[in-house]
Amino acid sequence: MDCLKATSMIRRFISDDLKRREYKEFVRHIQSCKECYDETEVLLLVEKADTAFFADQVQSYDFSDLLKKKIESFEKETFRRRILSGVILTGVLLITILLVAILIFYLNR
Repeated sequence: MDCLKATSMIRRFISDDLKRREYKEFVRHIQSCKECYDETEVLLLVEKADTAFFADQVQSYDFSDLLKKKIESFEKETFRRRILSGVILTGVLLITILLVAILIFYLNR
């Protein structure tokens, strides 16, 4: 991904409107491009500060490391989804094996 494309995706990233694949590509780019990371961080900070200000939460809101926390949250969610997918796949495989074993047992009677 180039900087122009990444810059055009910042607003959608902040509002969580990126598809999973776009999100991964965007995060990969900003982690390797300081300029895009900094721009994303500033815009995320402005968005959160604006939201907090109008909700009268400015004094209690922690604005440090917003982008880092957002990326970490995405990575944790991605990890959870992978684990869940693995568990589901394993369950389906075990049920299939069980059904095949039952079928073989009844066919050999």
